Amino acid sequence: MAGPVLVTGATGDVGGEVVRLLVAAGTEVHALHRRPEQASALAELGAEPVLGRLDDASDLRRLMSGVDRLFLLTPPIAQQVDLERTVITAAQTTHLRHVVRISAGDSNPRSPVPWARAHAWGDRRLAATDLDWTSVRPSAFMQNLVGQAEVIRRGLLPHTAGGGGVGWIDTRDVAAVAARVLLDGPEAHRRATYFLTGPESLTFADVAARLTAGLGRRVRAVALPKPAYVALLRAAGLDAFMAHGLGAQFADVVRHNVDIDTTWDVERLTGNAPRSMAGWVEEHHDLF
Repeated sequence: MAGPVLVTGATGDVGGEVVRLLVAAGTEVHALHRRPEQASALAELGAEPVLGRLDDASDLRRLMSGVDRLFLLTPPIAQQVDLERTVITAAQTTHLRHVVRISAGDSNPRSPVPWARAHAWGDRRLAATDLDWTSVRPSAFMQNLVGQAEVIRRGLLPHTAGGGGVGWIDTRDVAAVAARVLLDGPEAHRRATYFLTGPESLTFADVAARLTAGLGRRVRAVALPKPAYVALLRAAGLDAFMAHGLGAQFADVVRHNVDIDTTWDVERLTGNAPRSMAGWVEEHHDLF
């Protein structure tokens, strides 16, 4: 019988859904959180909340000693590479049975996007171990549009991606793949890499059209120069690291159509087609 799963990023969109799906499947889940006040929500999902930090090696070894599988999701911050190194080293020390890691579709050590570089180094570091691992590499999340809800309500969708397309994916579909892989075990997914997208590649003009149709009023895509887009993100409250990273992702990657193309891994692994942008907009009608 498989033992418990330690879920990092358990308080986020992807990690929280992984917790829910694993608990529903009857799996014992240890949900990592950094702040005591986060414990009650995780317990309500049926998980065992465990307080700890990704940058504390001894803490991680303690938390991993009672589990045999790890769902690894690190935040897109300047210290991401260091966090990955600490977690993967702890996983090696405790001889985990399976590590399922959320990477990025555009994972590349030469990427201008800081978290794409960090994910690439994490992928390489994990591959160099003797652990059984699976890398899940999704495209851009539909849920990222939630941060632009206020300006979308005004009928605008600012961007700096030109006519470049993205295979926008719902975080619930990412979580469904990760949970399926964890439940299947390493025998079925040993050292496999899965690229995840939604059902279609959409430009920001396409996204604006989906918003227009779903909301019943016009939403217009507004193309901005990269510096103006970064300044807009900073004014919206994003820190410099995230704002400049998003500027690079859309202006330097998506604009030139070098982002991941549409794939069929979600349906192949879960048996369900990935959610569409039109359906996602309909679900979030009240927000926008």
